[in-house]
Amino acid sequence: MVLQNLTLLFPLESSEVNLDLIGELLLNYGALSVSFEDAEKGTDSEQPLFREPPPGAVEWDSSQVEGQVFWNSVTVKALFPSEAGVEAIMLAIGSDLELPIEPRFIVESLKDEDWVKKVQSTFKPIAFKKIYITFPWRTEPIDPAMIPVILEPGSAFGTGEHPTTRLCIRWLEEVLTERSEEKLLDYGSGSGILSIIARKLGCPEVAGVEIDQDAIEIAKKNVDTNDAADGSIQFYLPSERIPDSYYSLTVANILALPLIQLAPTIASKTASGGRLALSGVLARQAEEVSRAYAEAGFEMHQALLEGGWVLLTGRKRR
Repeated sequence: MVLQNLTLLFPLESSEVNLDLIGELLLNYGALSVSFEDAEKGTDSEQPLFREPPPGAVEWDSSQVEGQVFWNSVTVKALFPSEAGVEAIMLAIGSDLELPIEPRFIVESLKDEDWVKKVQSTFKPIAFKKIYITFPWRTEPIDPAMIPVILEPGSAFGTGEHPTTRLCIRWLEEVLTERSEEKLLDYGSGSGILSIIARKLGCPEVAGVEIDQDAIEIAKKNVDTNDAADGSIQFYLPSERIPDSYYSLTVANILALPLIQLAPTIASKTASGGRLALSGVLARQAEEVSRAYAEAGFEMHQALLEGGWVLLTGRKRR
């Protein structure tokens, strides 16, 4: 499929325009995707923004997010099919927004490619101390001393590339051994990557909890791919009852606000003396998240730091 990549030539001042509306209009007029970028990206004026939806939110809604949502100056890009009349679309959007002049833009044709293969080529194997993460389409030989984990990421979070996932994997490699009798609760299991790694590192029973049913289906396929479909790994929606009452290991790789909200729930499922690892937490959020879990009954520590993200660890007080 030949695609057209549209870029608005002038950066939009987020205080002067409704960027959510512009994105919605582009999609309504046939855009396949819309992205917003910091117009100062790559310069000294680039703004790092890490904004999260409120606890319990399923869909993104910028009106629910406190503080600054977009950068001060924003570049808008949209991807259209080849047959779309982009010039007419931009005239219509200019009219809808009552702009005094026609929006200036450029359109680039993207050559026809096998986009699936192109995306797959961006996923590279990742080697940890013991674990080697790879993908079904990769053909590199695997060191027999490593423990292979084969992932089909799909739309679920968790391929080992993001610092938050890597921090959790490093923790699991440290706390689990082949003779481990620990039972693990994986809260926010995503692709199932941490559940599968825990099982391969010797954890006899794993329960994954995930809010997204589609992610659970992807996780189940990954369990099958890794020859772990012996019933030792089970996945649940938060509304479902988890059979075992207490877990000696709990890992949760989500985001700071949901982690804070989930502190009583996670504490209630972690055994006395059980160990805890929390990820998805920025360094500036660590104190607040640690406080929530200390109040829920854990002795908390900041264990690891990578790329501005921290891994918080703790032990449930007896």
